[in-house]
Amino acid sequence: MRLIGRAKMEKQSQADGAIRSWYNAWSSEVSEAKWKSPKDLLASYPSATLVGPSQYRFTASPKVYLDVHICFERHLACIISVSEEVV
Repeated sequence: MRLIGRAKMEKQSQADGAIRSWYNAWSSEVSEAKWKSPKDLLASYPSATLVGPSQYRFTASPKVYLDVHICFERHLACIISVSEEVV
């Protein structure tokens, strides 16, 4: 998968070492992924949730998550947003 939107993770990854480690591992795995369908994605990331048409949420920590648009046909993953839940 081609991963775009990496700059959106800058703020969280600089502020929190655990988030940085998770993000580095996640972005590496996504870049190497050969997902052809939602089934393939969910086999790799069973905790990912579908939150909109072709949009999946990946949890980086109990409070931080990424919303990512996945275009399986074009082998493209685009980080739409990085959000921090207010508890």
